[in-house]
Order: sequence, then C-alpha cells, then structure tokens
Amino acid sequence: MRCPTDPRTCQKPLRRTPRAPAGRLAALALAATLAGCVPIPTGFDSSVPGARIDASVRAANEQDAKAIPDLLALLDSEDPATRLIASNAIEWIVGRPIDFDHGGTWAQRQAAIARLEEDYEQGRLVPEDLAGPTTPEAGDDG
Repeated sequence: MRCPTDPRTCQKPLRRTPRAPAGRLAALALAATLAGCVPIPTGFDSSVPGARIDASVRAANEQDAKAIPDLLALLDSEDPATRLIASNAIEWIVGRPIDFDHGGTWAQRQAAIARLEEDYEQGRLVPEDLAGPTTPEAGDDG
C-alpha cells in the first residue's frame, strides 16, 4: 500500500480474523445457557438442603401425617437448618412439642430421634385429632 504524501492519512489495511462457524457459536451459547438450568432434585431424598427444607415446609402446610417418617429421617441431617425445619414441621403436624433440640450434641439428637421413632412406631406421634383421648373423661366408666 502506498501512502499519500500526508502520512497522517496513511492506514494499514485491516487484518481479518478467522470467524467461527455460526453453528459452533450457537451450540456454545446453548450449552452455556443450559449449564445454569440444571433442575434441582426435589423432595425429602434430595441432596440439596433447600429442597429438603421445601419438602418439610410443604408437609407441614398440608398437615401431611404420612410425611412424619421422612421428617424423622431429616432430624439426623448434618444441616442444622434442615433439622430445625423438620422438627418444627413434625410439631406443626402433630400439634404439640416433640422435645428435639436441633442444635444439641450428636448424642442428644440420636437419643431424641430414637425416642421419636419409637413414639411413631407405637402410634404416639400422630396428629392430635387422630390420637384420641389420653385420659378417661369424667364420668366415663371405662
């Protein structure tokens, strides 16, 4: 290329960079988009604590007594928030405190879980309206 007499107007020719095929770019964009859209597993068996907490809250809101075994299993979670929500959900479903300290030591929690599991197996950990009277009514001859 020859420059005119004024060097300020002299420009180098633009170098063209090789372009990626449009299909490759579209595939790359799609892969990047989908990488952030992986569905989170839901329910009590999820590996994601937030999903287990959501399942616990849903069970409490629906007063789902069938969820009590799953909630009892969550009391043994490593995540203290999961333990707290699970214990609160059980209390909400059965309508009374269950005497479980989500922040207690491992041994304290294990003892409480064993007691609660036994209560459930013996039919003592059920909603109040299903439990029936615990003491005879006055005037009841038995």
